[in-house]
Amino acid sequence: MKLQSSGPDWSLTSDLEFVTDALGEVWAELKHARLFMTGGTGFIGCWLLEALRQADRKLGLGVTRHGADAGSGRLPPQGPAPRKL
Repeated sequence: MKLQSSGPDWSLTSDLEFVTDALGEVWAELKHARLFMTGGTGFIGCWLLEALRQADRKLGLGVTRHGADAGSGRLPPQGPAPRKL
């Protein structure tokens, strides 16, 4: 699998597709798993949650979230907007 660069063809969607495809076996092990994750508003946590949301949408993992802001329990339809540094 070819690594992607940050060139003119880069996009968040292409990165997430790459991660979803590259971790195929890992995602299968997480199907209907219960995960506890903290730090979801930080840089790394935001990317991890977005990758998990993408994999759930593409592979039907049945991922749910729990917590004070969980609402319906499903992962949000769109992750946080990228922030300019």
